[in-house]
Parts: sequence; structure tokens; C-alpha cells
Amino acid sequence: MAHHNSQGEYMATEQLTVLADDTHTVSGRWDEGRPLISESDLETVTGWHLNEQGLCRGDVCVPVRDRAGLGPDGELDLLATADLLERRASA
Repeated sequence: MAHHNSQGEYMATEQLTVLADDTHTVSGRWDEGRPLISESDLETVTGWHLNEQGLCRGDVCVPVRDRAGLGPDGELDLLATADLLERRASA
């Protein structure tokens, strides 16, 4: 599989299995050993979504001070996201 990033560059993707509260398989890619998934898949995988208030789940939001630190536009680094949410993660 593949997609194009915001600069129009070709990026290879594969199926990533994410173990959170449940197990989910989503399309994603590896970038320098870091698993990246689309912002739109985050809520499916973790129950959290990214919006202008930060990472939110229900009425709880965790501020995101550095959006770029979570990954490139349209994608989220699962390890950085887990770190911000103070959740365990390994890749």
C-alpha cells in the first residue's frame, strides 16, 4: 500500500497491529523506527482524537503544545502520542 504525504511524496504503508484497550489493525508506516498512523485512525485505535483542544477522549483533553512533535501533518507517531498520554508503548 502507499499514500502521498503533504509534500506529494510517495510513502509506503503496511498493516500495523496496535494493542491498546482492544487490538486493532490499521494502515500505517514506519519512519525511523517510529510507527505512524493517520489522525483519523487514532480514535479507532485508542479512543482519543486530536482537535484544537489537544488529544481528547470524552470530556478529558490533554493539551498538545507541539503538534509537530506528534508526527507529520495528517499522521501521528504512536510512541509520541502514548508518551503524551502517559501510556505504555513499545514498537
